[in-house]
Amino acid sequence: MAQQQGNPVDSTKVKVPVKVPRSNNMRSREGFFLPDPPNLERSIEYDPVTNQYMLVERVGNFMMRPPQYLTFAEYLRLSQKEAQRDNFRQSADSYAYESQQEGFVPRIKIRSRTFERIFGSSDISIKPQGSAEMIFAGQINKNENPLFNSRQRSQFNFNFDQRIQLNVTGNIGDRIKIATNYNTDAQFQFDNQLKLDYTGKEDDIIQKIEAGTVSMPLNTTLITGSQALFGIKTKLRFGKLDVTNIFSQQRSQSKTITITNGSQQGEFRITSADYEANKHYFLAQFFRNNYNNALKNIPIISSNINITKIEVWTTNRTNNTTDSRDIVGLLDLGENVPFNSIASTGGGSGLPAAFN
Repeated sequence: MAQQQGNPVDSTKVKVPVKVPRSNNMRSREGFFLPDPPNLERSIEYDPVTNQYMLVERVGNFMMRPPQYLTFAEYLRLSQKEAQRDNFRQSADSYAYESQQEGFVPRIKIRSRTFERIFGSSDISIKPQGSAEMIFAGQINKNENPLFNSRQRSQFNFNFDQRIQLNVTGNIGDRIKIATNYNTDAQFQFDNQLKLDYTGKEDDIIQKIEAGTVSMPLNTTLITGSQALFGIKTKLRFGKLDVTNIFSQQRSQSKTITITNGSQQGEFRITSADYEANKHYFLAQFFRNNYNNALKNIPIISSNINITKIEVWTTNRTNNTTDSRDIVGLLDLGENVPFNSIASTGGGSGLPAAFN
């Protein structure tokens, strides 16, 4: 008769001692065992008698586990795994820290000694800020005018508009700084700035290089500097001699306005070649008659008349009567040979009346 074998019966008895798996990790245990306490101290001692390494784990003055003996090959393999694990952990922590930094573009590292020697560091950081807006629109116009045909009554127009405002700041190493400002709604062209700044060390020949929007301030009142320039500026140092060079294009102009008693005063210099075409007026008939003779030996002007004062009168369009005077202009006033001899007769001098 065959003996029937059943399933083993569950029991609450535990076989002791429990075998603890041998771990090759010097820091943590695997499986269902809890991690080691933080006050656990590990030390490795070399036993010259057995030519083995002894791994001892203590908590205070008490030994937590029996010593673990390792051969030289096991100790070397365990040390390599531990160093490799620490290297991976540091790399992962560094990447996680850099990925959490502010900025749209992450920080870039260039592993080159030449790059670090030139720019002072191996880091490249670029931080763009701004906004871009694009507008697409369509407009349909319908006109029910019976004079238009069916195609002209309905018209479709496409509208496109864009607005860009961009600010970019960046560093290449510790010596180069980049600053860019671009706005499509800027009032003037020099409001959009692009600047590249290189700063050398204290003992370098090249102290500073600026490219893009530069300025040239001067410490003298004889020659005034300019602030809105576009070009290249360098500062060099040869011992105690400092040399500043600039090659740029001026994008601005200065103008001074003087206002006295509510009226604007200014000085204007106009040459005879700066008159507007077809709007060259003669002050008197005398100048028109002698114009060709006076300019027949250009650039020498053959004229003995010098005008020292001219009064210009404007039309009173606002009907303002405060501090105003009336004037009436008549044709051939003071001319020697008048156009209308009935209204006035000429004088005895060949010059206009004001020059007699």
